[in-house]
Amino acid sequence: MTNDKKEQQLPQLRAVNSSGQTWDDPDDVQLFDIVADLHLHEFMIMQQLNQPNDQYYMQIYVEEIFGNRFVRYQIEYRDGSPEAHYQAQIEYNVYIFGNPVVTVLQQWIRGDESFRTSLPWEPLDL
Repeated sequence: MTNDKKEQQLPQLRAVNSSGQTWDDPDDVQLFDIVADLHLHEFMIMQQLNQPNDQYYMQIYVEEIFGNRFVRYQIEYRDGSPEAHYQAQIEYNVYIFGNPVVTVLQQWIRGDESFRTSLPWEPLDL
């Protein structure tokens, strides 16, 4: 087996949740389940493993839950360095089909640049 074939088998993405469970190259169903299974103050991080450093990721954090119907998420993405770290918040009604948080995550994973305009991103100062 050549080195090229070995590299092709390496995962491109890794999701990890706040309890340490990991998924390599999760599909759309797994993405939905990972996000749906998050509880108050839990998070998941999706890291792009094929980048030059570990500073390419998106993080989803459950900031608040209102009753049993609405969830407020804080979403962050880092695009290579602390200077390129952005955040947005979104509220989601769990009784409406489709999760906009998962949609943004899917756009980012697929390299669809529309994720950059789909939410009101603001720089995050750490």
